[in-house]
Amino acid sequence: MDLLGVLLWLCLPARWMAGAVTMTRKVTLVQRSLQNIVGSSPKIEVKSFENWAESLKEDVVFTASPKSVREIQRIVFAALLCRKNVRVVGSTHSWSSLFTDSEQIQINLGNMTLEGGKRVILQPGEYPGYRTVRIAPGVTVGELNDLIVPLGFTLRSGPSIKEATVLGAIATSSHGAMVNEPAIGGYMTGARFVDGWGKILAFNEDTDPEVLKALRCNLGLLGVVFEFELKIFPQEQVNSCGILTPLKTLFNPEFLRNAVSKNNFVLILSASYSSLTEKEARSVLETGKVPTTWDSGNDIVLINIVDPDATPDSLNTSDDPLPEDVTVVSTGQEFYKFIKGFPRALKGINLTDAIYLDTAVLGPKFLASEYTFPEKTDFKRSANALKEFSRFMNEKSHTEGILPFTRFVARWVKGTDCFLCPTSNPTSLKVAGDAGHFTTLGMDGVIDTLQEGPGFSYTMHKLVEAWDNLGLEGTLHWGKITEVTNFKEKIKTYFRHDLGFFENIRRKIDPHGVFMNDYLSYLYDAFNNVN
Repeated sequence: MDLLGVLLWLCLPARWMAGAVTMTRKVTLVQRSLQNIVGSSPKIEVKSFENWAESLKEDVVFTASPKSVREIQRIVFAALLCRKNVRVVGSTHSWSSLFTDSEQIQINLGNMTLEGGKRVILQPGEYPGYRTVRIAPGVTVGELNDLIVPLGFTLRSGPSIKEATVLGAIATSSHGAMVNEPAIGGYMTGARFVDGWGKILAFNEDTDPEVLKALRCNLGLLGVVFEFELKIFPQEQVNSCGILTPLKTLFNPEFLRNAVSKNNFVLILSASYSSLTEKEARSVLETGKVPTTWDSGNDIVLINIVDPDATPDSLNTSDDPLPEDVTVVSTGQEFYKFIKGFPRALKGINLTDAIYLDTAVLGPKFLASEYTFPEKTDFKRSANALKEFSRFMNEKSHTEGILPFTRFVARWVKGTDCFLCPTSNPTSLKVAGDAGHFTTLGMDGVIDTLQEGPGFSYTMHKLVEAWDNLGLEGTLHWGKITEVTNFKEKIKTYFRHDLGFFENIRRKIDPHGVFMNDYLSYLYDAFNNVN
């Protein structure tokens, strides 16, 4: 048997080698085979994997940290020969199973740079209202802003977690709360990457608009991006205001319409159970159930608006006194302190400082999920969804006890020119009066909660069912997929023919599925069976 034959035999799946070697020995043999194909650099190591939230774990993965494009090519070629999947790992802030599998090859691109060792390079040429930058693959949202703010620019819309890599945020269609801005992938204008054959490809939005629509939410399926180009915008001076009001204020669609349509940025945050009285809290501790006297509509929400003309009086809200504290039965106790202490008015600050949160305020590691649906100009869909959320909280809390939700997050964003972005304006769900904007409703939950009832994923699944029953027909954030049993059918209904357009591009770039993983393979029934 020649060398290539030996390498291929050593890389055979475990089920083909049953009885030949132990699992530990098999992993060692595969590691050596991968290293022999890759060469001396980068090192192929065997490690365990755990995501940031400690909610996803794998005992065995092969890892590599390439420093050059050539090293990436060798890794992909080795994976192709050894029938291993390759997934790029960023800051591991994804809560879903998109980016991890046992015995896959995980590539960390944190060591990659552009020419001259630079991480970000401002491109020549000015365009109406923006410039572009070339970015190395491991750059985080916080790092990008740190590098472009001194140059007088900002990233208008990105995830609030600054530690997230920009590429990871693009891959999952992450977004901020700028009302008239798309998901972060909507700013991508070009990319260079290694495909499933180990070849270098390059695309830009002028000559390859369909490929860019796929790249703007690629789920890691379109190769290893080692350089990309993004739009950035001139820095702005804005006012930031924090307005506190009961959740039930948001049940009025006219209030929502005024808040969202008259401001550039609207972020709504609420700590669960903030309106529980001490008497009601004692009842929870004694009975395990929340008394029926409690109404989640009285929970306090923070409405953070950002705009050059924003003032604390921009919105007509209640002047009722706020609860002094949150009781110990609430997992949102610490977050409520942040809400109460949020500045009422900051004038003339940089947009960057106004729209990105300090991650520390989010507290300890948590679980997260997010539901997205198209909005009409009258905002009745948003108001109904918020009212249903309150009804759900009341019913479940009264019968099951404290739910595993720490906080609630609501945002509104513009549609994105993209195949798989939840904010991609799916043709199957266009509604009369659609303004090309979307509502995103998110729930966060601590991993170790005080209650002994149903867990976060199950409770979120039931909440999604309740929202679906309103006819919203939304979908979930790719990086925050919980155990929704009908998710495969949900994406098939939501994205329809865009799934087929994306799949046609993926097959050309990665015909052998080098960049696939088990969970995406499961979902791919929806991609391959679109009516």
